[in-house]
Amino acid sequence: MVCTVPLTACSQEEYTYIQTEAAVQQYDSESDYSDADQWQFTSDNYWVCAKLKDHSAKTRYADGTPVHTGNAYDVIDTMTSEQCGWGWIRLDHREILEVRDSSGTTVRRLVWHKGGQDYESPKPAYGWIDLEDILYFDGTLDVPTADNVPHREGGAVKAKGMAPIGAPLVQGTDSFENGVPFWNNLEDEWDASFKLGKACEAEPQSYHYKVIATEDHNGIPITWQYKKNRSSSRYNKYADGGADYGDGTAKYAWLMWNFLTTADGETKLGGGGMMRGLVKNGQEFYRCKVKAIRAKAWAYMGTEQVGEITAWYIKTRGNTYSPYLYGWLITEHRGINSDGSFGNSVLHYE
Repeated sequence: MVCTVPLTACSQEEYTYIQTEAAVQQYDSESDYSDADQWQFTSDNYWVCAKLKDHSAKTRYADGTPVHTGNAYDVIDTMTSEQCGWGWIRLDHREILEVRDSSGTTVRRLVWHKGGQDYESPKPAYGWIDLEDILYFDGTLDVPTADNVPHREGGAVKAKGMAPIGAPLVQGTDSFENGVPFWNNLEDEWDASFKLGKACEAEPQSYHYKVIATEDHNGIPITWQYKKNRSSSRYNKYADGGADYGDGTAKYAWLMWNFLTTADGETKLGGGGMMRGLVKNGQEFYRCKVKAIRAKAWAYMGTEQVGEITAWYIKTRGNTYSPYLYGWLITEHRGINSDGSFGNSVLHYE
């Protein structure tokens, strides 16, 4: 192969070859990396309900910029969620993300809006929301489930991992280096003995994320499932998350506190696939020295393996002045040929 860089000068055949060779090199470089399951644990959402000041708020990336210049990905307070009821937005309030400028001054403080499942249709988008758009918080919900909506009064600390009204699971910048507690469903509490999203030693080389649309011929097929005999456990939404919300035009993937499976690539991780943030098209990231998870993709409503999804534990940030976020990100996929061999790898980065 004579094609080098820029890759835009390569033919499709040469580009595919380069991608496949890069994937092989990544497989060979992991011998001294730490095991994936040391960097992910079971979890659940840390529900907090909030009222908006002006009845709507823009979802944002980690650099504070809006996901959409219009209102297609905005969150409005006339929606209803199972956890917060009508008129409240629903947060997975583990941390507050500070966006800083070149002087180190904090210019925005963001909280994570948990859209999607358990909201009534049309389901709102996931994304960071500026704290300035929130009027007030009204209680931390019982986790992992709640029969009623306990908009609590007062600020007394509750047992079993609960915090005062509106308080994040961790304070200050602790989460960005030390991680956040995981939900221990055996003990029914937030457990700090292991941490999600903790800092890592990273490789020196940086990458830029490439969102590959599901409808693209190189996209993750919408039929690929992370559970057997299912139709809705789709891998593609984790690599092309914006397509499912708003007007479908936003290009981002999801950064996850934990991945969908354990390190064996087949066992479903309880509470896996919890979203921490958005990774937009072109966003810089670094791979941590953690072994990749190579997860099996199952046929639609079947038990046949049809492909493989690779996820890395990575670090990324909104701009060069803000804290790093750590988590799992889909970085590669490949299908299975009719003879049972793997096809060419498609990389979700450049």
